[in-house]
Amino acid sequence: MMHKNISNNLEIALDKLNNLDFDFLIIGGLICNAVLANHARRTSDIDLICNTDFHKLEELLKKEFDVVRFLYFPLTNEATEESFSCFVRINNEIIHIEGRRFDIFNKFKRSVYQIGQCTFNGVSVELQIAEKIIALFSIRVPLYKHLVDLYSFSKLNDKSFNKNDIKKYLKMLLSYKNNVKKKLYLPLIDLQPHIEVNKEFEGSLLLPLQAQYNHNKEYIIEEINKWLPQFIE
Repeated sequence: MMHKNISNNLEIALDKLNNLDFDFLIIGGLICNAVLANHARRTSDIDLICNTDFHKLEELLKKEFDVVRFLYFPLTNEATEESFSCFVRINNEIIHIEGRRFDIFNKFKRSVYQIGQCTFNGVSVELQIAEKIIALFSIRVPLYKHLVDLYSFSKLNDKSFNKNDIKKYLKMLLSYKNNVKKKLYLPLIDLQPHIEVNKEFEGSLLLPLQAQYNHNKEYIIEEINKWLPQFIE
């Protein structure tokens, strides 16, 4: 299913990334856009994961892009992966490219997606769903966008994903992230089969409108809670 909901400059950025000599997978908003079609939120940046040294990656990006700024972020109380944030200029527009480094990157299956005329390698739908689930329990006040995206994924036909693969990725990611938290002496992530209806989120409550829903937060949580337990053991 294709959905043209990104700018031409974002497509150019994706094409330029494909020309770089490093292995990466797109994750996040662009995967949601490619899979969820009209029920995806608008996206204006590129999220990726890799296992490449960020100093090398900065050099690669500067060869292909007009890099305005490149920032590196180490592990923090909330982030279980090293990350970078890169701002590039394309046709006088600033495009944001951000990424995270996973030591277990090679264990992730890849899928090919297309948006408009642009083809790219991304994480599987199952890994994307697992990431969204974990994001809701990783910090006390998660981003509201993760809840909205997960609601859209929950409405997909069951044949659109493999339930066992989602369970596998949940275990893999939870083990990886909690091992990092142990080293930092931080509270571990505790997955639950339900989300508290009064849970707080960060972000605009109008986000569902971008995904063509007119639902309030409580309704979305209740619907996800009907779907979520099948993945949480």
